[in-house]
Amino acid sequence: MGFIAVFGSVVIGAVLLVFVNRKSHLNPYIVVIQCEGHESEQSAKEFLEKQVKRMTVKSKMAQKGAIELNLEIRLKEDNTDFINILSEMKGVNSAVLVSYNGDYMG
Repeated sequence: MGFIAVFGSVVIGAVLLVFVNRKSHLNPYIVVIQCEGHESEQSAKEFLEKQVKRMTVKSKMAQKGAIELNLEIRLKEDNTDFINILSEMKGVNSAVLVSYNGDYMG
């Protein structure tokens, strides 16, 4: 019985060591995009889909002449230069990238 306890502890410890030391670039981020209309929204979303591994719409706010999108993304690699390009796109007023822990309050 003692052997099973020792063996189980070693296995659990090894699994914990593997997961603790693993650096993942798949951490979730929220991208907040403010754009002027439907065309700029579509082009921004198409651009983002090519840059990230996964993208999910969390919320969308639309007013006359203004659209705000909150998107949850997972990065392909640890490079955030795409947000600079996104912010310079025609019809995009601003683009913000925020680290996200999974709790969404919006």
